[in-house]
Amino acid sequence: MAGAPTPGTASQGQLSVRITSITRSGDQLTVAGQVHNAAKTTEELLSVGSQVTATLTLTPALQIPAGATLELGSSGRAVVLTQNARLEPGGTVVLMLNFQRAGEVQVFSGFQ
Repeated sequence: MAGAPTPGTASQGQLSVRITSITRSGDQLTVAGQVHNAAKTTEELLSVGSQVTATLTLTPALQIPAGATLELGSSGRAVVLTQNARLEPGGTVVLMLNFQRAGEVQVFSGFQ
């Protein structure tokens, strides 16, 4: 579909991330997607940022139990970033998710 955002995916070790949408309302970007933890230990999502936003430290960190999937967005925990740089429609957002064990995972996602 023309104009639709391109989902972004990335993985690192036993962790996989799928960003299904990034929507803008004013200067707020809301991130939706899933983080799956295939490891045998709990993982924590500590912070999220991008090249057009400040980094948001999640307090408390979001827990991702072993073998579970964390939902982000309308059906799960909201991750709302404040945009502080211009991003053109059709551009790409580079999300940087920082995890306690896996470290930083970058996800490239289209933006409408």
